[in-house]
Amino acid sequence: QLGSDLPFFFSPSPLALAWGRGDRLLPLPTLPVAWVLLALPPLAVPTPRAFGLLAHDRGDSPPTRPPRFFSDDAFSSWEAVAQIARNDFEEVIYREYPILDQIREAISESGCRLARMSGSGPTLFGVYADEKSAAHARSSLEALFPDTRFLLSRTASRGPGALMGVGVE
Repeated sequence: QLGSDLPFFFSPSPLALAWGRGDRLLPLPTLPVAWVLLALPPLAVPTPRAFGLLAHDRGDSPPTRPPRFFSDDAFSSWEAVAQIARNDFEEVIYREYPILDQIREAISESGCRLARMSGSGPTLFGVYADEKSAAHARSSLEALFPDTRFLLSRTASRGPGALMGVGVE
């Protein structure tokens, strides 16, 4: 009832593969620290609305996907993670809020390693190789989307306790 992402924040790992309602976690090796650009558009996507859109899109039956098997190196780098990363909310949320897809596409084209929507939205993010690339993208994107707030941060190098030391500019 508190949210499917809560178990992750009690996990000792800064990176984990989650399934179910987020209560099943497989800790993964830590990726190198990377710069992250967060995009905070001036709109809200209420969580019940997001889940309603997803449920409506799926119809009466839950999706039936075959099990996914990952190679040992599937989580070895940001580029590898980008190849398998997915967010089930993106398709339905982007249809309802097309500006979010436009911002995500612009982030993707700005030279990042990975661009996705966070959770059920509306926050979007891009993962960059270095601070200079992320800062350049921030400047460009602020000009394209003046109503959206862009923040620079870095990924954690240790478990959730390390999150207290991560700064946001």
